[in-house]
Amino acid sequence: MISHMGRNALGYSSLRELSHLMKLTQHNKSLRKLATMKKSSLYYVFATGLVLGLYQTPAEAISIGFQPVTQTIAGGDIFSVDVVISGLTSASEIVSAFDLDVTYDSSILAATGITFSNLLGNPDPSFYESINGSGLTSGRIDFWEVSLLSDADLITLQSDSFSLATLTFQTFGAGATALLFDPFTFPGIDVKGLLANRLTLDVSAGNVTVIGQSVPSNPVSEPPTIWLCLLGLGAIARRLSQA
Repeated sequence: MISHMGRNALGYSSLRELSHLMKLTQHNKSLRKLATMKKSSLYYVFATGLVLGLYQTPAEAISIGFQPVTQTIAGGDIFSVDVVISGLTSASEIVSAFDLDVTYDSSILAATGITFSNLLGNPDPSFYESINGSGLTSGRIDFWEVSLLSDADLITLQSDSFSLATLTFQTFGAGATALLFDPFTFPGIDVKGLLANRLTLDVSAGNVTVIGQSVPSNPVSEPPTIWLCLLGLGAIARRLSQA
């Protein structure tokens, strides 16, 4: 028999105390089970995120550069190079505007002109499809264009890769120079896409090597003028002596 004043065989003074202890034990087991479940859930979320991160297809890059990338030109010759953007279709993007600066070695090249493409709209101001401008200074070409067409029109008009503009140069000094997009002069390498959002670009440089001076393919030597004069005087003297 259990005494109300003493402790029972299990060492507890009352059934109430024993019942309370059993509830606490059950509660602790529930807490441990819940903690284990949460830990398993967090591990599952982490593992799932890791797998998705490993296998998720990365966003396609849009690139800007020059075509041709490398050229070798004779000194004194005129040549052109296209500023080309690519990767638009795979990135579901367009070009709605751009503002670029291209730099080069002014001791080797001189920029002589720029021609805008019609893929942001007809560059002729009378069509009201785009506006553009450019500035040619020693060692630098600053050029920009803003399309007045809708994004929907540009999606139809543009392809995955196309030329933004064609740059023309005159060579006059032997050597090599890079064609570089200037990222530091405001606004940097600024190309706008859908909703006029600035695009993130992979940027590539171009290279031009100028060798010597251009010469005629079949040069014809001409006698100096002094010898022609002397021959003429000799012919006159012979005619007078025969008279």
